[in-house]
Order: sequence, then C-alpha cells, then structure tokens
Amino acid sequence: MLINNKIKTYFGFAIKSRNIIYGGDNLLASRSKIYVVLCSKDINRTALKGIQEYCENKRIKLFLLETEFIEEVSQKMNCKCVAVCDRNLANGIINELSGGFNE
Repeated sequence: MLINNKIKTYFGFAIKSRNIIYGGDNLLASRSKIYVVLCSKDINRTALKGIQEYCENKRIKLFLLETEFIEEVSQKMNCKCVAVCDRNLANGIINELSGGFNE
C-alpha cells in the first residue's frame, strides 16, 4: 500500500499535538480516549489478540497494515502499533484508509 500524503499529514499533526500512542502495551494501559488503532501485520499474535479485544470492547476502528506503513507514519523503527487520540484526525485517517467510505 502506498502512503497517502494526507495520512502522513494527519499523523504529523497527531504527533505534534501529542495525540498519539506508540505500542500495544501503552495503548492497553492508556486512559486517553482512542479513536483509531493501526497495527502491523507482523505483530505478535498474543499482542494482536489483546488489542483486537480491547478495540472490540471500546468500539475502536482497527486496521492491520504493512510494517513499513506503520514505521513510516509513526516515524519510529520497529513500531508495531499506533493509536490516535484526536477524533478529527482519526476520522481523516479512517476516511483515507477505507477508501473514502467512513461509517
């Protein structure tokens, strides 16, 4: 999947405004309201299962993407999971990742 410049921009805003959480453990321990979660396809199965259950319980959108995509948008090496805590930025990311069809 090619990185869309809009998605990079949304993540840049999330990073600058500190509305992003890096890593599955931090996501599960966070008390912030989370609106979208992006995980790498090669994340540990146990970690992915915990994140999936968390997202289902909290009704959070979860996307499984290529590792390179996650590392590029998060600007961190070996980053397997990121979450966005800003509703508007998350909606923009969801819209771009779902091909313009936001539920």
